[in-house]
Amino acid sequence: MKKLLLMALMVCMSGISANGQEVYNEILRLSRKAVKDPSKSAQVKKINLFKVDGLNYMAMKTKEIMPDSAVTVLDYQAFAMEEKGYAIDTVRHHLAILKKICRLAYKKGYAEKCHFQHFALPKQSERTPWALSRESFEKIRDVEIPAYRKSHMLARDLFLFACYTGVSYADAVSITNENLYTDDNGALWLKYRRKKNEHRASVKLLPEALALLEKYKDETRETLFPI
Repeated sequence: MKKLLLMALMVCMSGISANGQEVYNEILRLSRKAVKDPSKSAQVKKINLFKVDGLNYMAMKTKEIMPDSAVTVLDYQAFAMEEKGYAIDTVRHHLAILKKICRLAYKKGYAEKCHFQHFALPKQSERTPWALSRESFEKIRDVEIPAYRKSHMLARDLFLFACYTGVSYADAVSITNENLYTDDNGALWLKYRRKKNEHRASVKLLPEALALLEKYKDETRETLFPI
């Protein structure tokens, strides 16, 4: 997919041919399909959404030869912020990907120049992260949920599990008994690969997290939680 996107970028830099248009259409089709696919992770959907937006913008510029300057990138920045309504941090992320694609295109011989290498990304907005207060956390933990509200109870417990372990929702719903390990001291650990970046992660399970696993334990189910 990365190679196809590089090809599409070069098509827009050098003019559209019949074959180039087919490549463009195919990438756009596959990207739109991935965005709507419920089986895809949030990160994959985000990457493909960038491809869709980027290709839609390129379609507006197909009759122009992209110059080696920051003007076109600034034009895309305005397009993303004004027409798409993206926040500056999202635009910065997209432009970083665009610069990386141009750099790869140059290294792999698809482009004669390293376009936009001198373009400075917009500054990230600085804001103080919001944190859940202990009081609010305890209210969520202790709220009484009727037994027939099983989905509500599961959602709350998955949130608590995330708080006790730092494991994301995408990882929590996919971990299995094979991800559980006992160390030499008898402590139970959760070892897995993060879906976001495939990095290995190890978490020592607190008693509260163990209680949640025990609550949903089911030998007939592969995953630790009923999702």
